[in-house]
Amino acid sequence: HIPQTGTTFTSTVWRHGCPRIPHEAISTETLGDGKRFEGQLEELYPSREWCDFLLDHSPATHKPIGREEWANHAGHFVTMLRKPSSRAYSAFNFNTHCIQDCNPENGWGCLITRDPARRTCAICNELHQLKCPHEYASHEAVKGCSAKMITGHPCNNATRLSFEERESAVQQLERGFSFVGLVEEWDLSICLFHRKFGGTPEPVETAVLRHDDYSWPEGCDRSLFDIVADPDDEVVYNKAVELFRSRVLETVKSLRAELGLLSTYRENGSGSMKASPVAVHGSPRSLKGLHRGARAPTRGQVAAK
Repeated sequence: HIPQTGTTFTSTVWRHGCPRIPHEAISTETLGDGKRFEGQLEELYPSREWCDFLLDHSPATHKPIGREEWANHAGHFVTMLRKPSSRAYSAFNFNTHCIQDCNPENGWGCLITRDPARRTCAICNELHQLKCPHEYASHEAVKGCSAKMITGHPCNNATRLSFEERESAVQQLERGFSFVGLVEEWDLSICLFHRKFGGTPEPVETAVLRHDDYSWPEGCDRSLFDIVADPDDEVVYNKAVELFRSRVLETVKSLRAELGLLSTYRENGSGSMKASPVAVHGSPRSLKGLHRGARAPTRGQVAAK
């Protein structure tokens, strides 16, 4: 889970990956403000025991992708991405967010994914002192968060990615993620997820937990924020937009084909439509059900990022 890209997506991932968890355990009431939702779920329903289709992703952390995880599960990752400037502004307003979660698989001195001691590291202390959005967004540790996490680095590591690493992030997004949604197209993203993996969207999946209605800090020049560039994440985000649009168009074409098939059934039948059932999340549904929301591939594992 890339920081500030929608905690609500957690509910979608857990519903798909952990169908044995009681339905009422994942709701707008249990989600609350989102701060402890995934952590509480993990405590009540440990993912290793309850989640048959969800790979271990160190719940309630922002762990970057590990080398072994990628080698073993490329093609099963899912994520939401957000316009870099919007993500940075949201992170600034969320206590000048500083995420140092790492992945032990990648070395670099990482022994555990989340170590509270890292919250007071030199980089975090520096970020927490910044008073204006443009200062935060232009800091080397803030730029490239999404690209860093995809290539295995902590979100707010001060590492400057090489050109090769940036290109690798783009390629990984294209080849290793079975689903890429956009925060700016939230409802459509959730529908696309269910169209691909099955199931029906629930109200909790489109709930807004944290409203980004912050007032601009007094004394901070907004024009300086508007010109901050984040080359690494902008390239990754642009690829995400390209993939998203392509997959939406593919879905529209598929729906049109199905609608044509439905018309054929209606024209050739006597009012009652008979078709072989398909499995959506393990439950048989008619072709009419498929038209309403969702394809029915074999349920596969997903790795949330």
